[in-house]
Amino acid sequence: MPHFEKSPEDIAALIGIPLENWPGNCYAIAHQMVECGVCAGEAVYGQWLGPVAKGSLFSNRPIIRHGWIVDGVRLIDPTRYVFENARPY
Repeated sequence: MPHFEKSPEDIAALIGIPLENWPGNCYAIAHQMVECGVCAGEAVYGQWLGPVAKGSLFSNRPIIRHGWIVDGVRLIDPTRYVFENARPY
């Protein structure tokens, strides 16, 4: 995972979307991060195929749409923590 100099709270302030609104809005978060210059790349929309922790927002869904950022070299997933049922990182 790429290291950002700014905390999730700082990034939320920069993009104008509070952290409590990030779960379930992955593409919007990815898009705003690119638009606001938090990171370079392209926001993409697809399907989450990774593990989903019990008790997470998506734990009972068989198909999960998801958005992330691709910068040509890395995949940046600002809302991955939602699938892990973890705090933002």
